[in-house]
Amino acid sequence: MMRIKEAINRRKLIHEMNEEFKDFDFETNNYASSPIPTTPCCEAKSQQQVDQNIFCENALQPFVQYLSGKMTDYQKRALKVTWKRLSEAPKTSGRGVIHIMEKVLTKVCESEPQITAIFYRSAFLSCIEDRRCRRTQACSIATIRDHAHILVEYVDAIIHTMFDGGPSSPNGPLDPEKIGAVHARLSPLGFDRRMWHVLGECFAERIVDDMGGFRKQI
Repeated sequence: MMRIKEAINRRKLIHEMNEEFKDFDFETNNYASSPIPTTPCCEAKSQQQVDQNIFCENALQPFVQYLSGKMTDYQKRALKVTWKRLSEAPKTSGRGVIHIMEKVLTKVCESEPQITAIFYRSAFLSCIEDRRCRRTQACSIATIRDHAHILVEYVDAIIHTMFDGGPSSPNGPLDPEKIGAVHARLSPLGFDRRMWHVLGECFAERIVDDMGGFRKQI
């Protein structure tokens, strides 16, 4: 029943957005003054765009140092071992990190229904952006699946920075401030900074539920 209701709401929202943008002229419109909010993208085609990328060398160091100072040695060990075990889980087992992060984001959407609408609208506007720029491949981070991958990469970068002294990504760690900045651009779609707290609460609850079995092995 919930899936049917969700599908109906999704179709209704898509219809509303199609009606809203049906008269939008993609070819002749002056995009410099376009009211469409920009969605978070991974564009890096010029040096200026590279400078604005969410990847930044040593961006996580201050944040990781703060976290490390709040944790005991046992908590750090538990964090490292648990994440290692989860990362080694087969992707098809239903216990892999991507699957867990998707469940975290699903729980966020269940806790705050308006976030679901933001995901849909963001994905819709990303398609408009890709069409406007005539991109052959979409580069926006708009779907729950996209965000699940980013969450995994973010946690992985924190773990590597805390214990190995460096990022796991060749691009460098994700910059928390720039992640916040690109999401702030979604405020016209209804995004509010309070939603970060909802994400944190749902993340903690979902991780505790899914990783209870691993604690016995630490």
